[in-house]
Amino acid sequence: MAIDGSRFRARLCKLRFSGPSLPPPARGAMLPGMTDSRHPESRDDLLRLADDRLEKLCRIERRIGAGPGGQHRNRTQSAVVMSHPASGIRGFADDQREQSRNRALALARLRLNLALEWRQPPPAAWPFAPEPPGRKARDYALWAAALLDVLAGHGWRVAETAGFCGLSTGRLVRLLARDEDLWQAVNRARAAAGQSVLRQSD
Repeated sequence: MAIDGSRFRARLCKLRFSGPSLPPPARGAMLPGMTDSRHPESRDDLLRLADDRLEKLCRIERRIGAGPGGQHRNRTQSAVVMSHPASGIRGFADDQREQSRNRALALARLRLNLALEWRQPPPAAWPFAPEPPGRKARDYALWAAALLDVLAGHGWRVAETAGFCGLSTGRLVRLLARDEDLWQAVNRARAAAGQSVLRQSD
């Protein structure tokens, strides 16, 4: 009996990516037990790389920026898009007139976006101290990624996640609120899971 290849692949995809306890995988995400030749590095391996090594794995595009600079910005390609081809995750910057500064900003935003968008199974135990690294520290993206993994593993429930991390619920909410990108990522995920968005008074 002939097999409809397109229907078979669609059913296989549905079986592979569905599950009652996991949210839909984010762009670049991999579920437990899956392997993919497009993902030769783990997310955390990428986040541990120095800037120059991470940049070598990226595709760099230069564009005419819309940031500061008046008429000058319309004549130079000062904006930078830094893309990690294997995951499809990008960082963009056109804040500065100098392309070199935008390049550094785009790489920093790519690093953070890898943490925000690429989910992995949560750690067995919380690997960080109660006080998170500063936002400019290289470990900050690792901390944010691990926190989001734990939140996803607990169905984006803050109280359960706080207990796992050794924090009070109020303390965890305040830590999330200190980073607008992290705050928005959590609230988007909570809304998608049918939960109320967090407020800074929670």
